[in-house]
Amino acid sequence: MSYYGGLSAGRGWHKFKFVLKPESLSQVFQNMTYWFVITNSRVAIDYEMSKETSLFDDYRAFFTRIVSGKDWNRKEDWTYESAIRISVINDLETIIFEDIKNRKGEISLEYKSIQPIEPVINIRPFYLYLKNGKFSIETSNDEGILGLELSYPKVVSFGSEGHEYLYETDQYSGYELFMELTNRIKKLSHKAKLTGIEKTYRPNFWVDNKIPDEINNNSYLKKNRLILK
Repeated sequence: MSYYGGLSAGRGWHKFKFVLKPESLSQVFQNMTYWFVITNSRVAIDYEMSKETSLFDDYRAFFTRIVSGKDWNRKEDWTYESAIRISVINDLETIIFEDIKNRKGEISLEYKSIQPIEPVINIRPFYLYLKNGKFSIETSNDEGILGLELSYPKVVSFGSEGHEYLYETDQYSGYELFMELTNRIKKLSHKAKLTGIEKTYRPNFWVDNKIPDEINNNSYLKKNRLILK
């Protein structure tokens, strides 16, 4: 990418975690200006950004899998997770395509790279982690995969400037999009509560107001005797 985002000391990332029904996720994006874009890997030479994306279908498949009651198998189920790792923008001018060259300096006729010139919102899964009474939603834990996270950097530096200067990101349109998405999700959801045998946890993620009971068929919740409300 042409920028680096996030720093320590409270200047890292805006993050928002949630679990929505597939229908609710589609509703969130209704009547908005947005495009989904792949920024974490190379893309086919004929790749074009479009609202006509498989994200909503991919999330439906992911959601169906996590409420199936079956243990998550990283080797077999990585495609569900990979499919929902994507970025979202509201301005096509913030993305440029660049050629990919091989070691001989030849331009690839099969692939190209995508370079955001402004910060983008990243979408990825989030996970539950519970061990010896320690509970976290910031720890990577494949078998505890549960919902989605939106992330957006609080500050960025740009490669064109040698990453010498830092810029607050609230000046960019992506920040407005991040705030609009989180506000829309909050209108459809509430703060999660996880009730265990001996303790109740109130982690910082939001859950659909109409979340079906089947969510508690999730294997990690059942294994740890947790009820999501």
